[in-house]
Amino acid sequence: MDDVLVRVEGVSKKFCRRLRHSVYYGTVDVARGMLGLDPNMESLREGEFWAVQDVSFELKRGETLGLIGPNGSGKSTLLRMINGIFQPDKGRIEIKGKVGALIAVGAGFHPLMTGRENIYLNGAILGMGRREVDRKFDAIVDFADIGEFLDAPVKTYSSGMYVRLGFAVAIHCEPDILLVDEVLAVGDVKFQNKCLNMIHKLKTVQGCSIILVSHNYNTVKIISHRCIYLEHGRIALEGEPTVVIRDAQERIFTQGGGSRTDGRYVSELVEMGLLDSCFKPITHVQSGDKAYLDMVFTERVEFSERLLVAMSFINIENGYNSRVNFDGLEVSPGTRTRIRIAFSNFALPEGVYTVRMSLSDGSFINRIYHFEDTIYFVVRGGDMAAYLKPSWEVVG
Repeated sequence: MDDVLVRVEGVSKKFCRRLRHSVYYGTVDVARGMLGLDPNMESLREGEFWAVQDVSFELKRGETLGLIGPNGSGKSTLLRMINGIFQPDKGRIEIKGKVGALIAVGAGFHPLMTGRENIYLNGAILGMGRREVDRKFDAIVDFADIGEFLDAPVKTYSSGMYVRLGFAVAIHCEPDILLVDEVLAVGDVKFQNKCLNMIHKLKTVQGCSIILVSHNYNTVKIISHRCIYLEHGRIALEGEPTVVIRDAQERIFTQGGGSRTDGRYVSELVEMGLLDSCFKPITHVQSGDKAYLDMVFTERVEFSERLLVAMSFINIENGYNSRVNFDGLEVSPGTRTRIRIAFSNFALPEGVYTVRMSLSDGSFINRIYHFEDTIYFVVRGGDMAAYLKPSWEVVG
């Protein structure tokens, strides 16, 4: 039995930068088609460019593919071709099974209809009959959690409410293939975690295949089996997510992006994640458990002094801030260094947290690097905070 649900073979798509030329080319192509002539799809005409070029991959049942790359690299165009919104100019796409898609905020919704009415409309677009929507209606509403806005026109919704309702309908159509664009970044952290938990259930319990477009590399690493990095419409990197993301960040760095400098130092934090006691990536942790914060630095110029680390764990719901400082951190020049910070008692009050950190030369006058809101995680079961006393080591 062939378990491949998505097969993309040599797919290319071109667009035109100029509207007038685009309309003219479209008219010419339609006319050629009506006359039985092949349209010119092999070469570029004036003003045209390849948004996606010669992309091939397969996705099997239960697999998750992370699709990453800079803005304009062709990620969303590729997703729209897989969903049938665009037709490829070259190549072919084979889809087996029902597709659920969350590609654009508000896609498939009528702005003048209520949320209730749009659940039925969007459900029909995704292949659900009225009786099926009736049966799943309460579950959809409960997942979307839009409260009293259910019977309000969706034109009054915030972008986050659009996403909640759209995602709720998409997952309840029981798709074989789920396409998710960056729109999840619009939702709040609680809803993002809710979506990630549902995605995990879809792929492990129902065998759903998922293609996720995201700039959140931590999310891609956690839920993806494979990863593709697109650059100028082509596949530049493909493979295991951690490796692809590492190499992609290195490419971005060497091309001049992503570094922070004060004139003396150039440092880059290229990877960060929370680990459990067995060093497995996690997004949820029980208060009081042992946990590790894993960080990978690329250092380009030798530091003149050992670094002092100032770190804050901030509860984004109520502003609670637990600060941790330690010094003596050394990063060798021109290398890639993994620092693992151990917390034997990761006791934080329950909530959703983000991490903010600064590296300095010890005086805080020369701040080497500052980053914030790079990862989010959930702490469960804690009602009191303890002093977080970390230990750290260089592990590779």
